[in-house]
Amino acid sequence: MVEKEVSVSVKILKDLLDSNFFKMFSEPVRTKILVFLLENGKSDVGTIASFLPQDRSVVSRHLSKMHKSGVLIASRQDRHHYYSVNSDFMINTLRNLVFNTSICAGTDCNCCNLCPNYETCLKRSKP
Repeated sequence: MVEKEVSVSVKILKDLLDSNFFKMFSEPVRTKILVFLLENGKSDVGTIASFLPQDRSVVSRHLSKMHKSGVLIASRQDRHHYYSVNSDFMINTLRNLVFNTSICAGTDCNCCNLCPNYETCLKRSKP
């Protein structure tokens, strides 16, 4: 049973690590955008762009990519496009990373109360 659990976790980890989620942070400007939105909350493109040296059109393209990857939530009000951090998506992605890494490593992740698989976790059912 443990081999199957590890095999499933390896596949999940491979999918997570190959996903656009981590690619979003390979560009320093995207990390700066994320930090800006975490500090300031929902903001429009112009406000975000005013804090970065890049041209507004470049910032807008980065925001669009981050939205398509699931990292950001986009909304529109009149002619303004607003972006905010999709914290549920980010938290669940990172929890899955921690949980499945701990299974592959054969260690306890010490985050059972936060685990997305809490109800079905095989580690919890073991004595």
